[in-house]
Amino acid sequence: MALGTERFVALAVFLAAGAQVGDPGELFVSGEVRHAVLLEDGNFFSMPSSDGAIAAHFPAGTVLDYAGEATDDFERTWFMVRHPEKSERQSNVYLTNLDQHRLADLGYRAAVLANREPGVAAPIPPPTIAGGPKLPLPAPWWRPVAMLELDHSSTFNEVLAITARAPEERTLHEAIELLGGREAIAMWPDDPLPGELFVPPMIPALFQFDGVEWRLARPVRLLGDAISLLGNPTFETDPKQTTLAGGPALHCWSLIGSLDPAGRLAGSVRVAPRVADPSPPAVLLEVGRGAAPVTTRVTLPTTATLFPYKMLIPPRVDSYRPSKGIVLQDVHSQQAAYVEQTLSRASTRALRGKSLVLDLITRNAPGASAAATFGIDIEIRFSDDTPPEHFSASFPSSDNAGHVAFPFDVAMAADTITVRLLVADRSVAREQRGSVIFDRASLRLASWPSEPPASSVVLYRITANTFEGAPLYTRAPMVVTPREVEQIEQVWADIVETEWSKEDKQRILAGEIRHGMTEQQVRLSWGEPSKQAQLSVEGNDKRWDYPDRYAVFADGNIIAFSRASPQSRDQTAAPLMCPGLVNVLPANAGQ
Repeated sequence: MALGTERFVALAVFLAAGAQVGDPGELFVSGEVRHAVLLEDGNFFSMPSSDGAIAAHFPAGTVLDYAGEATDDFERTWFMVRHPEKSERQSNVYLTNLDQHRLADLGYRAAVLANREPGVAAPIPPPTIAGGPKLPLPAPWWRPVAMLELDHSSTFNEVLAITARAPEERTLHEAIELLGGREAIAMWPDDPLPGELFVPPMIPALFQFDGVEWRLARPVRLLGDAISLLGNPTFETDPKQTTLAGGPALHCWSLIGSLDPAGRLAGSVRVAPRVADPSPPAVLLEVGRGAAPVTTRVTLPTTATLFPYKMLIPPRVDSYRPSKGIVLQDVHSQQAAYVEQTLSRASTRALRGKSLVLDLITRNAPGASAAATFGIDIEIRFSDDTPPEHFSASFPSSDNAGHVAFPFDVAMAADTITVRLLVADRSVAREQRGSVIFDRASLRLASWPSEPPASSVVLYRITANTFEGAPLYTRAPMVVTPREVEQIEQVWADIVETEWSKEDKQRILAGEIRHGMTEQQVRLSWGEPSKQAQLSVEGNDKRWDYPDRYAVFADGNIIAFSRASPQSRDQTAAPLMCPGLVNVLPANAGQ
């Protein structure tokens, strides 16, 4: 029996749990949690305790909305469901980048974000013991957690702002075209929700799904320091792989290392220590405008700064950013370690005849007492026998982050462009042993700014009222399944009078199978196959194919099966698209 009361907020909860068979009184969970099916008649209480009066009683086969679990004073587990006839009002708080007008443009139906306190900054996982399991990285702040539907009682309470930059929209479109179009900059989420946000790792601009296609979110914002034609401009690393130079592998970059005459590593690379961030700026928002101008330093507002406008000063937070940059070290004075990245032929052809600038942000290694030098080498190769063209230079690093802009022109016959970063002769600063930190390396057209103006992504804190079934608690055995109510009721009618085991009935209701099941049981669990094939002359062995799985039978019983894992919408792992290559970035990509 499904909840019949109208809902103003439908939560799009994406949960996944492994299937397992439990004893009576235990929960059997499979797949995406949505509905609970009672396996026996059960009493329900208004609290996770049997001391009070029975609030409801439902017979076996009743389908209810599943809401989770609770523990009583004796540490016993109770299952919580929603009352199908009695509802109660609840208030939930979310974040959204949509103001009232843009929410109305989407028909008051849009994905919303988690209300993270004190903002959207996700906590950095604590360090783990060497060799121990690594904790998962926090989910991107732009991951949807609920679906806001038509509701005139929703209220916008507060605003906060995330550090961002405000690039020219035409510059973003130009960069996307030079990199091969939208399909080349990201693997876009499947089946997006209206209003859902996404940040492509290659061009970390904020996109939003308008119900038909992905478009740049308004106002246009970049969640990074610069637009780059190079992949992985901040040197994100892959801790699962190592390189010849003894450090972590770099996405999109190739790390070249060599050995000294004694057979030891002549160079190394490691993750650079983070620089303490300066005090965050406050973002001044004009009331009713919903857009943020250029940020300013944190200072208490005065009458002079606020007059004649009424202004708001929202909390300003940073989205989670991992450590960035690498320490590149040459320990043998032979430029023995360097990194390089080669643009694809398609990207190079699009850049023929254009003026480019390589922007570098560098600094001295920790504890350095003098500046080190680093080198740049741009190699342009041609498809014929023409010798490669090189643009090279060396520069000193400094204690503070220094910006180097290195311009060059791309020949009309260019076939590939390779960018190399290396450490120059260590004799310039022996204490540093040829060590320098590269924080960022971005490649841009000369007409683009090195860094777009500072700004912010404005998020509104919205309170939405929802009418949900009153909570009920029981310890009666049940199956939790993602199936639709009508399908569950039909399957229950087909299995309730059979003498199949309780475990098999649980599996069938949950849409799971096991070795030894009959064809009838598999059909009830998985439905009709899209294709059937005979595997023997007698016809006793057969294979059933489904869009994402298959089952093999011998003499009417299943002997083998396979099922693809359901695709997660978690978005904690965003694939990084390198120019001409495809690499996978860790879970914090695009944040």
